[in-house]
Amino acid sequence: MSSSDTALLDRSVQMRELLAGRASGALGVLLLLVGVAYSSITFAPLVDPLGLTLWAGAFALVFLVWTPILLLPFFRTPPDAEIARLWLPLLRSLAFIANALTAASVWLFLPVADADLRGLMTALYIWFIVVQLMAETRASGMSHSATVLVTGSLALYELFNPRPYSIALALFLLVFAASMLAFRRLLRRTTLDAIRARLLAERAGAQLDLALRESEAQRDAITRFLAAASHDLQQPVQAASLFFDRAIDAAMTPDRDRAIDGARRAFASTQALLGDMLDHLRFESGVTAAGPVALGPLFAEIALEHEARADQAGVAILIAPTRAVAHADPIALLRILGNLVVNALAHSGTDRLLIGVRRSGNRLRIHVIDCGHGIAGDPARLFDGEPATAVRPGHYGLGLPSSRRAARAMGGDLEIEPRWRRGACFILQLDAVPTTPRAPQADEGQPCKAA
Repeated sequence: MSSSDTALLDRSVQMRELLAGRASGALGVLLLLVGVAYSSITFAPLVDPLGLTLWAGAFALVFLVWTPILLLPFFRTPPDAEIARLWLPLLRSLAFIANALTAASVWLFLPVADADLRGLMTALYIWFIVVQLMAETRASGMSHSATVLVTGSLALYELFNPRPYSIALALFLLVFAASMLAFRRLLRRTTLDAIRARLLAERAGAQLDLALRESEAQRDAITRFLAAASHDLQQPVQAASLFFDRAIDAAMTPDRDRAIDGARRAFASTQALLGDMLDHLRFESGVTAAGPVALGPLFAEIALEHEARADQAGVAILIAPTRAVAHADPIALLRILGNLVVNALAHSGTDRLLIGVRRSGNRLRIHVIDCGHGIAGDPARLFDGEPATAVRPGHYGLGLPSSRRAARAMGGDLEIEPRWRRGACFILQLDAVPTTPRAPQADEGQPCKAA
């Protein structure tokens, strides 16, 4: 797992722990409210009214802001980014202020308390630290400041107000603080390890489910492909069989020669079809033989191959001249671009189709652009469909999902420009092979602009 993945996992763990602990956090705040109310009522006749009013008023403001933050997850679960950016810093600030006010109350209450009341308040302070420890999460980090501030304030008060056993009590408070901090660290580690293990299990389950769905989709696609291929293979094989029968039955040499020539053509067609099928299965498995491919001649070959279909559809295929050389598998590249052209001729309703390339750094961006009626729905879902169907009997192209896989197997990618509105703009990205230096063309280095 990379460092970025680990950081994202740790953040998810902290946010999950924070949301999971919202009930205990709300309970801790409620108990703190009870403690503040009890202390205010108990010490009202004993301490300076102004000091008590300021202390209780500050706590009231803290509770006023704290309450909606704690209640928010019960009504709406904020996203992790919102929690980390807004709510968590505010929660930490409020917790620190509450802990500082609790530590300050030591110097407000204990000087006017008798021995019994001092003992009770010391027990309440220790109880306050334990409650903080129960309600704390790693993300909020409340108990650390509570332990340090409150026990430190108590220890200092005992040292500055010596009585029998004051030093022993101060030492006990310091040891208690160290023990609570160690226990806090152990508790946090155990909790976070459990949450991390649960998140990893959930992610592994999701990845396994995705892999199973992809495997089932590929299995179904291969089944359909083999069914279509078997149907197409039957035609040349049956033709060869008929030609052989005719050659055997022919009495005249010219008839026999024509039958033998027909059988040879049928076997050549079968061999070509088997080659197409093997290439298709090779691309589906991500195996490519990449090398330098001159794009200009390849574009011309694609235009020539689909010229008859384009004329029949009333579409003009326009080729932008280029001397760019891509690092690609020539057969895979021919199939990918051929599939994009066939899709545009069959489905776009366009009258013009442009094939061109632009350089962007060390990458080439091959554009296949039509000015038809565009893509209905979410264009990104085009790459979630089923791979590979026969574009015509005896010739197998690549579907868009398979085309993207073949492009990525060559170190590139296939995407659709979402900003394009007047038709569709498919972009195939490939690594560029350095060529002879020349003056850059006016359009090189520019992205595909939305119409």
